[in-house]
Amino acid sequence: MSEETLYFINLLSHDNDSRAHVLFCALLNKTTQKVEGFDAVVCLSSDNTETPEYASFKDVIGRIQKLKFEAEIARSSTTLLVDSLKKSFASESYMIELMHYLEHGDTEKIKSLFKDKLAEAIGGISHPTIKIIHKEVSREESEKPGVHPSENKEENSGEEDKPVTPDMHAPITPGDGEDYHFPEGATVARFDFVLSPVSGKRIDELQAGEKIMVKIKRDDSGSRNVINLLMLEDEETKSIRAIPAEIEHISQSALGYQINVKITDGIYASNLEDEPTVKAKLAGSETLASVLKGDATKKTEAVKEEPASKTNVFVMIGLVVALLWIAVYFLVIA
Repeated sequence: MSEETLYFINLLSHDNDSRAHVLFCALLNKTTQKVEGFDAVVCLSSDNTETPEYASFKDVIGRIQKLKFEAEIARSSTTLLVDSLKKSFASESYMIELMHYLEHGDTEKIKSLFKDKLAEAIGGISHPTIKIIHKEVSREESEKPGVHPSENKEENSGEEDKPVTPDMHAPITPGDGEDYHFPEGATVARFDFVLSPVSGKRIDELQAGEKIMVKIKRDDSGSRNVINLLMLEDEETKSIRAIPAEIEHISQSALGYQINVKITDGIYASNLEDEPTVKAKLAGSETLASVLKGDATKKTEAVKEEPASKTNVFVMIGLVVALLWIAVYFLVIA
């Protein structure tokens, strides 16, 4: 290895009690004893968190970024974990300890160092299963996709490098995985609660079958597809219309309350709320059809009002002209 030898860490943690699935990777410079790059994500499902043993730092960091954009993640826990790791990596004593364990290949001690960080972010993991891979790599190895050991490099030398990660555009099922799954082929969006501080119902008091008002987010492709499909964006204000949705399933874990709702056949949405005292607005007699129809009616009425107002102006002008002619006529006669 050259002077610029790096340590690559790839950690995967599963905890069935909290349903927290953590993917983390880091690249540390052996000479400077500094972290050159790292990232982590806390997911609510194990889908697409597994990475092959031959995956490179580039592969895993790319996987984490895709999960953050495309999967159902625990955002507050992810932020806490990243911040906790950042503080640890800035600590000289922590880095000396970590680099010592890496140099001596002490996997269990390395696990122990990161297990504490996982517990801080997720709220006391009880029995996590941690899989960790750590090895020395070159700069070049860290910046390229990993290569399966069985591949013949000479035969593939003329081909363009291909990522080793599986298809990240495969459907991802938010929720608690084991207890609830959206119907096969369903379009799944993310939503925010429409809040009602006075007359609303607390998140931890909601029940399956109740209808609440929701607003679809714009932060992922599934949500944007639903917005476009149902034409939920107001053309003038660019805001997203609130629509009613029926609660399909609610689950609680250390990460918060997972609420899955049905908007209409084939269209569902999901949200993770870590604050149970938030009050959601209950839907009254509104239906998806009535909300969309009501908006269409407003547009039609607006179109009708414009020519009507113009007609009224012309009528008033005509009356004024007629009165003037009558006044002139009587003055001439007189």
